[in-house]
Amino acid sequence: MVRVAVYARISDDREGKSLGVQRQQDDCCRLLVQRGWTLGGMYVDNDVSAYKRHARRPAFQRLLADLEEAAVGGVVVYDLDRLARQPRDLERLLDVYDGRTGLAFATVTGDVDLGSPDGRVMARVMVAFANKSSADTGRRVARKHLELAQQGKPVGGGPRPFGFERDRVSICPDEARVLRDAAARVLSGESLTSVAKSMTRAGCRTSTGKDWTYAGLRQTLLSPRVAGFRRHRGILLRDAAGEPVQAIWQPILDRETYEGLAAVLTRLERRTSPGRRPGRVKYLLVGLLRCGRCGQRLYGRRNSRASSPGAVPTYTCDSPRGCRGCRISMSWVDALVTDAVQARLAAADLPEVEAEPWHGVERLAETREQIREVMAAFTERRLSAGVVFPAVERLEAEADSLEAERLGHAAAQQRPIAPLFEDWLNLDLPRRQAVLMTLMKAVVVRPAAGRDRNQTKDPARVEIAWR
Repeated sequence: MVRVAVYARISDDREGKSLGVQRQQDDCCRLLVQRGWTLGGMYVDNDVSAYKRHARRPAFQRLLADLEEAAVGGVVVYDLDRLARQPRDLERLLDVYDGRTGLAFATVTGDVDLGSPDGRVMARVMVAFANKSSADTGRRVARKHLELAQQGKPVGGGPRPFGFERDRVSICPDEARVLRDAAARVLSGESLTSVAKSMTRAGCRTSTGKDWTYAGLRQTLLSPRVAGFRRHRGILLRDAAGEPVQAIWQPILDRETYEGLAAVLTRLERRTSPGRRPGRVKYLLVGLLRCGRCGQRLYGRRNSRASSPGAVPTYTCDSPRGCRGCRISMSWVDALVTDAVQARLAAADLPEVEAEPWHGVERLAETREQIREVMAAFTERRLSAGVVFPAVERLEAEADSLEAERLGHAAAQQRPIAPLFEDWLNLDLPRRQAVLMTLMKAVVVRPAAGRDRNQTKDPARVEIAWR
């Protein structure tokens, strides 16, 4: 008796109950009994597309391998488009049927003889039409989603966005309060990792019930949705004038706060070395300390000369371009600088910094006005598409560049210390360092004289360059 495999697949199983593939399996098994075949194996790809070119179908791969190795003598499927919607997948199956004669093949909706030339032509035509149907559906869905996005309306599907109710429009007050607090902490200099961990410790979870992570919090805070803007295919959607499309829901973060976050997080990524997580701070004064002899940075070393009696953690000039002649006790200089900062904060002797205006405002407005004019000319049929869209593409690239420059300028104007003055001792390490970076340009450490340079705790060696 011929042992025949059953293959079942469905593209979308939102409920995760596998009801669609179960119905296919039942119908295929009835067909097996009618043909007098025995079940050689059940191959199921649930909630998997056969149209997407890079979608992985593990059961389909196993089926092809088992057919080649004669583990099964054929396949039964509900319909040919369950098996293949891409011509290349069908050709892989036909290659197997070329290599083995006598393989069985049947579908519940009507047989196709893959062993005959006419049957193969028919199979190719059927898969081509199934492929076109998927492509047409994809275009219609994409166009509908774009239309909804341009109207500022949400699209269903996927997990509930954090900060919003299940209707994706109404704001969840408790979660919105959490996001506003997280935004304020990031703007004040605290790292995303630190904020995410504290949120998890406080019992706050994502909308899918998971712990908060650096990546998850960053994605949430940078989502245009939280600022009341609409995005499409993962990016901020803009209108013909280059302005963000307003969503129908109310924003959780105001525009100034949202753009400040974008500026600060972009700045953090630019300053981070490849492979290093942004916001990770191990030593308080790294990035501020400079060697008084060669001008290079001092780096924290926890195990400096660990074999020496009385060795202590130090900041050391040991970069490849450094003189390697300057070293100072980490705990001592940390305490010295901290005392100086506390004294400065207590005296309220803070620099009055006047925000510098960004000089690209007019050019950005002109660029967006040019985009409006060119699109208006196209709408009124005064210019052809061949002229309009290359011009619009160039103008949009210029507008994007100017927008990035504006955000960079906004990042440079950030003054994160104001909310941090009240309780310096209770701040975590990243937030303390943010205060120092705002108050100081550098801390210069001069080499010590004498043999025991680590232990020379002379305040005259340290000079703070205040902003």
